[in-house]
Amino acid sequence: MDKYTLMSRAGIWNKEVIESSHINESSQEAYSLHRMAGNIGQSTAEEFLTNYSVDLELLTKAIQQGTINQYELRDVINGSAHPSKIKAFNDEFVTGSINEANRGKVYKAAKQGSYPGVVVVIENGKVIHQEPVATPDVAPATFNVMQQKYPNARITLEDRSGKRLFIESINESQWADQVPGNDEIVWVKTKEMGSKANYTPFYRGHDIDYGGHVFGSQSEMDKFVKNYILSNQMYNKLKHEPVKPIKINEVEQGETGLMVRGSSTADNNKIGDAIETLGLYGEWDREGFWFLEEEQDLYDELEQTLTKELDKQHVQNYTIEGVW
Repeated sequence: MDKYTLMSRAGIWNKEVIESSHINESSQEAYSLHRMAGNIGQSTAEEFLTNYSVDLELLTKAIQQGTINQYELRDVINGSAHPSKIKAFNDEFVTGSINEANRGKVYKAAKQGSYPGVVVVIENGKVIHQEPVATPDVAPATFNVMQQKYPNARITLEDRSGKRLFIESINESQWADQVPGNDEIVWVKTKEMGSKANYTPFYRGHDIDYGGHVFGSQSEMDKFVKNYILSNQMYNKLKHEPVKPIKINEVEQGETGLMVRGSSTADNNKIGDAIETLGLYGEWDREGFWFLEEEQDLYDELEQTLTKELDKQHVQNYTIEGVW
């Protein structure tokens, strides 16, 4: 194997070290799962681990303790187990998965570049980590691992030359449309902006808190909803009112589009120039970002167009977030 080095923003590493570390670790994990599932086949185990992030340490303990046996594990991996068994396995041992369609997109994009490449993790406009990718075959699994390790970050795949091959879609929301609460209250998502979301509580279909509440994280919302109860005054007011169905598309929604934020005044000026060059209409918000109104289905297309132009103008420290 030829030895050569690859320079990137993260530093310098050796190709041989990259390939051996990735392949050996992946093979060892696949072999362990293969053995735990009664010699199901290493290629089958490896494919399963490509799609699902399994806590192998926890699974090993469960096998040793007899809470799951090799035949049950084999059926789960093959997909022949009862759906309730598969769900129970996922709930206990799977820490995350990469959507099959997205996995295919990552692999398809990965094959268009030169290697070794890198998966870049961006948070708050800054590169916080880079993970080497030896070949296109390991790109989907590496991408998945970085998604799980950095859930609040933006993930991109770049090839040896620094060309961006794949950008994590911002069209996938982590916020549910409806969340059940106490006292028959249902919380309905009315707006999503970047990492935040606004929810309005409804009781028997009636809005009981005009304007709702904005949450910055799922844990923040869970805690708030858990402690939020229906007041006696509101109960007495609505107890004889007819129940109304909640229709999400009838709940007042805000504008949808992309929020583009630079890390400095200079970057924001360049972003404005890029928007103008592309002939797009963007509004500057006093909170320090550009807003481009767009339909949700077209977010990815607009983001790709913006990214290419920003790359041309050498703007690196910026974030693009969807507003729902």
